[in-house]
Amino acid sequence: MTSTAGGPISAPEIMDRGKFWLQSDPPYDSGASAPDPQGRRYRTDCSGYVSMAWHLDVQHSTVDLPDIAVQLGAGDLRPGDVLMVGGEGTEDGNGHVVIFGGWANQRHTEYHAYELCGSSGMTYTSNMPYPYWSANPGVYLPYRYGNVVPDDPSHAADGTLVRDAADGAIYVLAGGARYHFASLPEIEECGYRPNFADYPHDVISMLPTMARNGTLLRDAVTGLTALVVGGAAVAFRDVNEIAHCGYAQPGVNVPVRYIRGMPAVPQDNTLLRDPADGTVSVVAGGAAVPFASPQELFGAGFGWTQWNVPAPYLRTLPATPRDRTLLRDPSTAKVFVVAGGAKLRIGTPAELVAAGYGWTQVNVPPAYLSGLPDTPRDGTLLRDPATGQVWQMVGPHRKAVDAGAAAIGEAPPPVPVPSAVLNAFPIS
Repeated sequence: MTSTAGGPISAPEIMDRGKFWLQSDPPYDSGASAPDPQGRRYRTDCSGYVSMAWHLDVQHSTVDLPDIAVQLGAGDLRPGDVLMVGGEGTEDGNGHVVIFGGWANQRHTEYHAYELCGSSGMTYTSNMPYPYWSANPGVYLPYRYGNVVPDDPSHAADGTLVRDAADGAIYVLAGGARYHFASLPEIEECGYRPNFADYPHDVISMLPTMARNGTLLRDAVTGLTALVVGGAAVAFRDVNEIAHCGYAQPGVNVPVRYIRGMPAVPQDNTLLRDPADGTVSVVAGGAAVPFASPQELFGAGFGWTQWNVPAPYLRTLPATPRDRTLLRDPSTAKVFVVAGGAKLRIGTPAELVAAGYGWTQVNVPPAYLSGLPDTPRDGTLLRDPATGQVWQMVGPHRKAVDAGAAAIGEAPPPVPVPSAVLNAFPIS
């Protein structure tokens, strides 16, 4: 991958850039400079060498290199990190920094080191004692550049820009997923500088296009912020609502078309929590079905993976699932299909298959199921999968209707139900 000055950079590229000066062997001179692989010039001293290897857009000294890095433990070191005597008081030659190239032994007492110093010039040491030569004064601490991206971009920080090295497409990473920018102006509109790391096409194409649950996506122009949960985007009205739900701000800026193009209701079996009163509900056919207690939640087979959403949003969700939703009573294992606001029993797996349903069912509290009616509302269309006959509900009765006419009407499509269920409704 190839970085831009000041942009994200991978550890392998840092090492490649460091070895570039090892090959060109510029002499140590804090008043001079030498080019990097792209021709950009950097000061030829220890911190100038690290500035070049990290591909910084501004050259730093040991005084301020710690400001753009993260201090590590020795066990976290990896190639491209540094050992440094840095910070305030290290000006005028009182500091030093060396690039860590990997451990040289299994005990982690020696490492591969790359440095540019006044005494020996551009040097590679294959067995540098950790943390540095004992005769050299100072406390050498391990650091990692704050703009290093992992070799696998799915582990990169939210808001990292990456580019497909094959076609030049640029994406922002959010929740492990990629969101494409249509143009450079769109990148700037989202508040980013065009600093990105290149990755092979096959690596980019493997990234998902939907962020993981709990990711906040934000439109930089309007401030619209939405929570990704169950494949949907749940929008917040303001920053107070975000804070009340317990999420950190701000979200990851992405083109607003991604937010507006997502469903507004999560997938079945997604658990949503009302932070106002702690009520947990499961999504079933677009409805929010609440649990009365943790025991009821666990009894339905769910764990504690749930997502806080605004109470006003929860109130917009219906109480009854859409037609054709499969509900299961976890206490009896009985399965029901929703039709016209009612629950209709599907007695056997064979009936389930014959009616054309899959195995995606939502466990709901038995008390909730008992509260659903057993007779669909007037006008509901039901279909017998054994004969193809379509029936329309009229009160507690059913009447036959022409299947062709039902298909072209404005009513919802007929709900397949077993013959045994249909036979329980008298013919009018």
